[in-house]
Amino acid sequence: KIKELSTWLRVPFDIPYGLKFLKAYFPNANASEASVKIRNLIMHPTASNRSHRAHISNDAIHEACQLNLWYAELTLFKLMGYSGHYNNRTGNPHPGICDVTPWTSNL
Repeated sequence: KIKELSTWLRVPFDIPYGLKFLKAYFPNANASEASVKIRNLIMHPTASNRSHRAHISNDAIHEACQLNLWYAELTLFKLMGYSGHYNNRTGNPHPGICDVTPWTSNL
C-alpha cells in the first residue's frame, strides 16, 4: 500500500538522497520496500526479525521514520490541495529544502 501511495503522490521510488543510512542498509531496495522491511522487523518481533533488527543502525531506523512522516505530510498536502513551499524532512532535493519539488508541484 505504501508503493500505491507513492504512485498516487507521484514521488520517486528511489530512497531520497538525504537518507544515506537507509540507502546504505538497503542499497537495492526502493523507498517503499525499505520502509516496509523496517516496519515489519519492528512490528513483528520474531527471533529472526529481532536478530536482523539488531544489525540495523538506529540512524537507519530514524531515517525510515522520517521517510514515513514525509509520506504522511505529502498525503495531507495532496488531500488539502496544497502546492506551495514546504520543509522537506528528507533533505531532498539538493537545491533547497523549502523548494517545491517537481513531483509535488501538481498536488
